[in-house]
Amino acid sequence: IVLVSQGGAPKDLNLYQTQKALDNAKHAVKEGGIIILVGSCREGMGEETFEKWLLDNLNYEKLGILICIYTGLRLGEICALKWGDISLDNGTLSVCRTVQRIKNTSNARNEKTVLVFDTPKSKNSTRVIPLPSALTNILSSFCCGSECFLLTGTQRFIEPRTLQNHFKKMLVSAGIPDTNFHTLRHTFATQCIELGADAKTLSEILGHADVSVTLNTYVHPSLPTMRNLMENLASISSL
Repeated sequence: IVLVSQGGAPKDLNLYQTQKALDNAKHAVKEGGIIILVGSCREGMGEETFEKWLLDNLNYEKLGILICIYTGLRLGEICALKWGDISLDNGTLSVCRTVQRIKNTSNARNEKTVLVFDTPKSKNSTRVIPLPSALTNILSSFCCGSECFLLTGTQRFIEPRTLQNHFKKMLVSAGIPDTNFHTLRHTFATQCIELGADAKTLSEILGHADVSVTLNTYVHPSLPTMRNLMENLASISSL
């Protein structure tokens, strides 16, 4: 997908940039399989792409953000991810726990909320996700002990609220418009659909409880898509 700014040069968009660009584009033209979005540079994602900024300033925490861009992990899942959950040999990532802050119902502590590590929200949320080889190569240079958390490289974890705040600061530093952390997951899913992923495969990668969640959230056929289907059907009939 390419963004053509008014009075500017064409700009390739990465996974993170796509959703914002689709929302802000004045109109779209498809040429040779490339979707060209016409808008303005200011309405795009800034001068420097978020992914490039992450790679140029890479550390454990930014590596975690990069993983979310290419896997659609939930906030609690990336915060609970340990290096032992990643197989560099197989190029896979296993989601087997999550962390969240919930209301404290115990009288033993005076805190209003407590952090809880638990299994994922549904049986389908416990899953194995294949990783792009380029991402696996990057991970290999940071790999450490299996009980270390991915976001820190130590046995100290980062809670979801803190990572959300750090993410906001990263956006400012990278010159990217403000958005929430869930945008990474939404953009990943939207881009997968744009690339032709079937709903069942995407549902398993995202860890949805049922494929209907994926269909209702991300799969919205357009009139041109429906028309193309009908024309293809007619081409194999006697019409």
